[in-house]
This record gives sequence, C-alpha cells and structure tokens, in this order.
Amino acid sequence: YGSLQGWRKADPELVQGFGSDMLLSWRRTMDAKPPPMTKEHHHYDPDAPRTETLRDCQKRVVACWETTIAPALFEEENLPTEIENRTILVAAHSNTLRMLMAYFDEVADEKVPELYVPNAVPIIYRFDPRTRKPLSR
Repeated sequence: YGSLQGWRKADPELVQGFGSDMLLSWRRTMDAKPPPMTKEHHHYDPDAPRTETLRDCQKRVVACWETTIAPALFEEENLPTEIENRTILVAAHSNTLRMLMAYFDEVADEKVPELYVPNAVPIIYRFDPRTRKPLSR
C-alpha cells in the first residue's frame, strides 16, 4: 500500500486527503498505484516494494505459485501424501489472495474490483494434476 501502509482504509484523514474513489481504485484496480513509502515511514523495509499495483502484486504471487507452491503440490516425489491427495494451505493478505484467484479463474482486469475475498472463510480450489488448472472452486 505504499505510504498508506498501516492506515485503516476508511480513516477519515485518508479519505479527506485522497478521496474515497482514489482509495478504492488503489485497493481494487489492477493498475492504480498509491504514493510510494519513504525511508522515514514506520513500516519501511528496504527489501519490500515501496509501492505497487495489484498487477505488480499478481506478478509476485504467480511467481511464488509457479516456483514454490505448484511444485510442492504437483511434482515433489517421496512425500508422505500422493500427488492426487495433497492439500496446500495458502494464508495471505486479501489482495494477494485476490490476485491468485484472478490468475486461477482468468478474471478480466475490469472484473477484478468485483472479486471478493471474505475474512476467515476458506476458499478451496481443486486442481487437475496434469493440467494444473482448477477443476472447481
């Protein structure tokens, strides 16, 4: 969230400073990017992006899916559970999960703002191990 990191999304100071439409755009659309975090920001981490769009977030999460999660789910041998019966749990921020869901479900950019990720409710995908595509959600 760039310089907005640590703020509540409905904080009156943020709404007054940027407007609710801009705040919603930064949180839900693929290419809007909030102002970058400065080195003086309380949550500054030199190894983290200073700001990013949801498209940037999607690139990071899909890369993680392809290099780490999918191999554990579909490829690794000599694990106690056969590939057909493996379960992987992904717990993450709602934007990260939204971008992974958009990737799996091939959601068009203009539909991403409508993609809802409920708090504390599991979202279950079942995959075809051969195609690595979702069979159901």
